[in-house]
Amino acid sequence: MEFDVGPFWLQLAHRPAEAGHRGITVNISVPDAGAERQRLADLGHDVSELQRFDGVVEVFELRDPDGNEISFVTELA
Repeated sequence: MEFDVGPFWLQLAHRPAEAGHRGITVNISVPDAGAERQRLADLGHDVSELQRFDGVVEVFELRDPDGNEISFVTELA
């Protein structure tokens, strides 16, 4: 389940394994996920490919040195 609570979305998982590394998921809203992904890649960060869900979101993940993943999301709707 997810809830739009203004400046961020709250996502609740029924099973901790679905919530990401150590049961925690962080999603950051950005104006342009593609541009942000390229900026972070150019700085040498470990980023995933950009995924696009037409009419919904564009999203990619950044993995930190400890293996945590942070998602960057642009809403398209």
